[in-house]
Amino acid sequence: MRLFTAIDIPKDLKIKLNDFVADLRDWKRASARQLHITLLFLGECTDDERKKISNLLRSVSFKSFELTVDGFGVFPNRNDPRILWAGINKTGALMELQSNISETLQRYGSGTDFPDYIPHITLARRKNGRGRDRNIEELIEKKGVQSSFRANCFILKRSVLLPEGSHHETIETFSASKSADQKP
Repeated sequence: MRLFTAIDIPKDLKIKLNDFVADLRDWKRASARQLHITLLFLGECTDDERKKISNLLRSVSFKSFELTVDGFGVFPNRNDPRILWAGINKTGALMELQSNISETLQRYGSGTDFPDYIPHITLARRKNGRGRDRNIEELIEKKGVQSSFRANCFILKRSVLLPEGSHHETIETFSASKSADQKP
């Protein structure tokens, strides 16, 4: 099974982001219900590995924190855009959570080399064509979607590849520490 950790985003934000990229030709939009912020992609894992990963993730402690979606970008670059994404502002709390998850799972011994983390929500993938895309360039320049929400948990998810695209299933939810959120 293909596993990853993520933060889900509110339903109203999913709809807003999906509607914002509705008119793209030559791009396959991600389903609104599948939109999320990937924290760490783990790849193929056995059921035994999944159990070990779940146990390790239970030790990750964090406080709930605010996230802000702001602007658009592409991977790998603007000269050859293949993935369109909405950006997430890099807050200390988000980066600390992602780092803690990475470090916890490196101790697990997956052998995966974790690259520099760029927080984002994948919105669409290019179906065909190469090179610059004027529609995407215009979209990236817009600042039309800016929204904030509170992250109270992260999730271990399974990605099932289907002919119509991937489907994500929640395996386990890891909540922010209630004691960590209490103010003195």
